[in-house]
Amino acid sequence: AADSSLPAGPPSTQRAAHRRPRPRPPIGSPPSAPKEAGGEPRGASRGAMSCTELDRALHKQVLKREAWKEQEAREAKQKRDDETMLGFGATEMGKEELKKIIDSDRRMYYRTENLNDKLYIHYKGWKVLQGLEGWTGLRALYAECNAFDRIQGLHNCRQLRSLFLSENCIRKIEGLDSCPELWSLNLSSNFIERIEGLSKLKNLNTLIIAKNKIGFKGVDDLIELADTPLNSLDIQDNKIWDPDCLPEVFARMENL
Repeated sequence: AADSSLPAGPPSTQRAAHRRPRPRPPIGSPPSAPKEAGGEPRGASRGAMSCTELDRALHKQVLKREAWKEQEAREAKQKRDDETMLGFGATEMGKEELKKIIDSDRRMYYRTENLNDKLYIHYKGWKVLQGLEGWTGLRALYAECNAFDRIQGLHNCRQLRSLFLSENCIRKIEGLDSCPELWSLNLSSNFIERIEGLSKLKNLNTLIIAKNKIGFKGVDDLIELADTPLNSLDIQDNKIWDPDCLPEVFARMENL
């Protein structure tokens, strides 16, 4: 008789049913996240929000670094400008300052003043042209971009041939009677209103006097040019409006 306590069906079939393995995901595939109601993975919205916040934080840090760099660049530029302005015009032209120029370049200058035939004093910010009493051998003076308002201090520079005084604050041509050998004169970018003070410069060949205020009074402002020996004249960017200047002045300049 069959035992009623034994389960129905073949034993081998029952053991195989109990041991059937679950299907495994392919090797290398990420494990699936647990899903919430609605079919979306748990924490998906939270992860997306975190990435957005991280991007914003990184963007803020980049903006801060750029702002710091710009601020450092502005401060460095301001410091350089302050140092430049502190040095510009901080001293006055004189024997001591001229001696510093000589000592700064021994290859260009002799230690004895009267042996030097050229002098560079541009971009100094000096207001008074002075201290040249010992420079008796000077032939070329480069004094552009200062704050000179008068031509003076050249009474011992009788051998001077080239004088560069552009971009200063000069309002009148004067102080050149003691420079009979003057050949070239540059007075551009000043505040000169009239041609004068050239009658004793019999060797003057070149006059550059552009960007001034000459010509408001017509021919009277330029009439002295007619008696000069000039071969080259640059008088552009002035206030010349009178057409009579052509026949009364420029046409009478024989060497022009």
